[in-house]
Amino acid sequence: MPYHNRYLICLISADDLIRPLQQLNLGEEGSVSLVDLQGGSLSSPGARKADSLNLEGTKASLLSFSKPRSTVTEGFSNASFNVQLVIQFGVFETIMIAQLLIMLLFVVLTCTLSVVMLYFKKKVLKPIQNFSENVRRIHEDSENLDFMSSEIIELEQVNSQFKHLIEQIKKFKIDIYEQELEKQRIQLDYMKLQINPHFFLNCLTNIYSMAQMHMFKEIEYMSLSTSKYFRYIFQSVDHVVQLEDEIEHVRIYLEIQKHRYRDAFSYRIEYKDDLAGLTIPPLVLQTFIENAVKYAVSRDQELQIRLSVALVTQGEKFYTVIQISDTGPGFPVEVLDKLANGKPLDQSEGKHIGIMNTMQRLELLYHHRAQVEFSNPAGGGACVSLTLPQAMQDIRREIQ
Repeated sequence: MPYHNRYLICLISADDLIRPLQQLNLGEEGSVSLVDLQGGSLSSPGARKADSLNLEGTKASLLSFSKPRSTVTEGFSNASFNVQLVIQFGVFETIMIAQLLIMLLFVVLTCTLSVVMLYFKKKVLKPIQNFSENVRRIHEDSENLDFMSSEIIELEQVNSQFKHLIEQIKKFKIDIYEQELEKQRIQLDYMKLQINPHFFLNCLTNIYSMAQMHMFKEIEYMSLSTSKYFRYIFQSVDHVVQLEDEIEHVRIYLEIQKHRYRDAFSYRIEYKDDLAGLTIPPLVLQTFIENAVKYAVSRDQELQIRLSVALVTQGEKFYTVIQISDTGPGFPVEVLDKLANGKPLDQSEGKHIGIMNTMQRLELLYHHRAQVEFSNPAGGGACVSLTLPQAMQDIRREIQ
């Protein structure tokens, strides 16, 4: 600095100037020094370290590759020298390596946890879910049960016991179902037998009366018709018969009754031949026809009995609709109310056995799919309408 033809000069030790920077952790081989604009060292201690680092860099040894370094050079304003920091495994590299190690540890832990979770899901959760699904399926009566083996001893034992329990339940269900079928078969056979005796006795009484009056032709016709009638009954071992056979059986029954009551009633059967092949339960029509003859025939006026058969469709389902009507006094009000409300009729003294048996038979055979409607038409008399589901194979056979 010029002062009165003189220059004042202040000298500062370069080592003292950079001593604060030397306190930084720049690594074992790190250094800090002042350098000129050409890169020459101005501080003696830093110069030795820089020279040694330059020599080590020229050797390209394995050690030099294993110890990377960073050089930071920064200048000063209004100065012809710079400060240079050589950082080798210092605090920055330590932080970076620590971050990399933490990230690597996180990746390793994530992969390990993923593998553990997959193993836990496959060996523990999957068998438990499978067992829970089997429990749900058995509640829904499903047959597709998958008993997956498990390496867990307790769960494998539960699976084995559960499988054995399912087999016992299935066997128990089959036994109950077979017992129920046998019970229904016995009940149906008993119902059919209940219908027969009183009419058989009436036929024998009629033949006896004809024999007393020497009505030999009538006895011959009556005996032949009665034989055909009971042959049909005793041969009806199945739960369904051909519709045309049942109608012929009704026709024989009405002819037998006409010999008994003479001109007390007439009948008409409306049945098309193209309905041949349809099936219905045996003795269903005869039950309602017999009731019409028994309760509606009188000597005061001629009774008219009408039987009609039709095939109707509802969507993709086929039904046989049979209507039996007469011109008699009709159903009593109390009986009609009970039938309309689904209440049982009084069967004491042998009354209404045929109707109740027929209703129970239709219930056992069709399981709520058959409908029976009782009514007294406005013009007088009684009417019974039967709607019976028809099997699809019977419809195809009818079309063919």
